[in-house]
Amino acid sequence: MKTYKIITCVFLFTSMFTQACQKDDETQGNPTPVPPEEEVPSSEFNYIYNQGTDGFELYRIPAIVKSKSNTLLAFAEARKARSNGDSGDIDLVVKRSSDNGKTWSKQITIWNDGQNTCGNPVPIVDDRGRIHLLMTWNFQTDKWGAITNGTGEDSRRPYYTYSDDDGITWAQPVEITSSVKKEKWDWYATGPCHGIQIQKGIHKGRLVAPNYFTTRESGKVTSYSHIIYSDDYGKTWKPENLLLSVVLRMFCSRDRRGNVNVEYESR
Repeated sequence: MKTYKIITCVFLFTSMFTQACQKDDETQGNPTPVPPEEEVPSSEFNYIYNQGTDGFELYRIPAIVKSKSNTLLAFAEARKARSNGDSGDIDLVVKRSSDNGKTWSKQITIWNDGQNTCGNPVPIVDDRGRIHLLMTWNFQTDKWGAITNGTGEDSRRPYYTYSDDDGITWAQPVEITSSVKKEKWDWYATGPCHGIQIQKGIHKGRLVAPNYFTTRESGKVTSYSHIIYSDDYGKTWKPENLLLSVVLRMFCSRDRRGNVNVEYESR
């Protein structure tokens, strides 16, 4: 009887083992397909300007335009020290790309005035191919508070330059303060961002640039924006009489249909 039980157990174990091997063989013959791994998007950026390069801690106030020769021109403020904010040693620079942004040239310095601030680039490409550039200057130690309160060593001054060789070289900057800025205005800045050339209508060909400034009214600093324009391809510049108050607060929301609603409060 014992012998019969032992034989039966051996037979059952052998049968189970044989079935398991057959299943393994079938699986090996028809392997379960492995889903392809998902591609992880690259986190690397093709930086045009990167902090801590070319001797500058920071780059700010960018603007970009395309020339008549399809060259991309990327402008920026090259700031020597991050801690100085909008003042101190700041140069105005540009990089060029002839392959639609895949590669960029070395940094070209448009304006370097020692320890003083040269910034706020506003480029405009006209229909003749000239690249116009409006900029601002201030004394090295003058910060926002001192300039807006009228206690700085100097004030903010707008300048103009241009390039006729696709941004490789630039003319000596020319000051246009007396033409576009009133004496009672304190802080003054061209832009930021690019300007335009009017393409149609009675003002066709006019170059237009957005600017902003501050004044002191009843003991408070008040900010305004306005435009300046040129009807002679940058030889002279004039301010538009229309003054637009700066938006103080803006609220954006999206409804259930995906529409973006914008509400704002202005002075």
